[in-house]
Amino acid sequence: MADAVGHGRDVRFQYRNRAGDRTLRDIRPHEARDGYLMAWCHLRGDERGFAVRGIEAVGLAE
Repeated sequence: MADAVGHGRDVRFQYRNRAGDRTLRDIRPHEARDGYLMAWCHLRGDERGFAVRGIEAVGLAE
């Protein structure tokens, strides 16, 4: 994840929200703070904060 932030690379992961729902996300991360990863979310077309505890199955986006 640090490499992706440092080099502006997109990341793909499965995200589980508080309700337990899972979605596959492609993001461009730029900052981590207070247990959250701040990133541009391609699915939502908006800046989002992702709770680190909800991030699963991380890899580089294609």
